[in-house]
Amino acid sequence: NGWRTEEWCADFALWVWRQAGANTSGLNAAANSFYIYGVNHGTYHTSSPRVGDAVVFNVSSGTSHVGLVVAANGNSFTYISGNSTGPDGNTNATTQKNLSVGSGGVSGFSSPIA
Repeated sequence: NGWRTEEWCADFALWVWRQAGANTSGLNAAANSFYIYGVNHGTYHTSSPRVGDAVVFNVSSGTSHVGLVVAANGNSFTYISGNSTGPDGNTNATTQKNLSVGSGGVSGFSSPIA
């Protein structure tokens, strides 16, 4: 990831949720903390993403990545994430990508609580 000593996708998502006023208790620099947060608060779901949700990837293997939903239409959504590969191949980028539920390693979504 270039200049950081850790993967920073969760740091980015946590920072955005904090700026938005979400309760971030229990979240940390691990992408998996967003999955655990959703389970613990009863907000984890596997379909119908909503703007502001954290999208978590590859939960069965330990949650490898997290991003934030910025647009949604049914089961299609757009998300932003940090520590992601940009169009130039740089893995130290903040990017915007489009996916559908169940594709690209998407496991599910955790909604923030106030």
